[in-house]
Amino acid sequence: MRWLAHHEVDGALAFRIGATGSDGLVAEWMGIGRLVSDRAGCNARFEPEPGASPELLAKVERGGAAMLLRHLSGGLALHGACVAIGRRSVLLTGQSGAGKSTLAAWLVARTSDAELVSDDLTPLELDERGWAALPLERDHWLDAVAVEALGSASMESANKRPFPAPRSARGATHLAAIVSLEFADADAPILSTVSGVEGLHILLKQSVRFAIDEPERHRRELDVLVALASDVAILRLSRRRDLSALSHAGERLETWLRTGRVDQP
Repeated sequence: MRWLAHHEVDGALAFRIGATGSDGLVAEWMGIGRLVSDRAGCNARFEPEPGASPELLAKVERGGAAMLLRHLSGGLALHGACVAIGRRSVLLTGQSGAGKSTLAAWLVARTSDAELVSDDLTPLELDERGWAALPLERDHWLDAVAVEALGSASMESANKRPFPAPRSARGATHLAAIVSLEFADADAPILSTVSGVEGLHILLKQSVRFAIDEPERHRRELDVLVALASDVAILRLSRRRDLSALSHAGERLETWLRTGRVDQP
């Protein structure tokens, strides 16, 4: 086994990807399950870990494992929570802990025509109308702090758990923007445009893919991300970490979806 990439949460290994031999690939979600496949995404199987939470198993198998196989077959998915308002969707990206799920849950709860497209991973597709976000999940995954900030009943456990969204998308929605969430010391949330190499860098960090040493595949993936960056607005939303400011950030995003106005050129 040759491990190629990994992801840690709070200093603990949470996920890793590796290669076996010349054609085998493995992805492991620690304590949950592992995906085994060849490089074409065929002959794939998902192997649950004994004692893993059924809810987490379903989320990983339907989400991360399926999106990795989608990548192997040439499809595209990004890490992030996606919400549609009036059939136009916004995909919220950012580092772990950036508040993607929390902000998505606020938008769906507080905006009458908002629908959840996906909580954690969002498959994207290019058709004759442009880029579309495809629905993947119907639950928000929230921790105790987020639940309290949203005004819901308190949770006994600090771990994230699923909460059914009031409304979820039933079909593809037009992707209007990809928004990188960041924390900053600011009195009010600032929504600004990201362009050029910086925008492409955001997409590269958030794309769901196996780490494979195949230059031709990398070139094709880069071409797809360049096209996405050219066709879809890439924005940055900077706001205070304090969750009491959550409503201001949500209102700022809703205003953009309805008007297209940003705070900085």
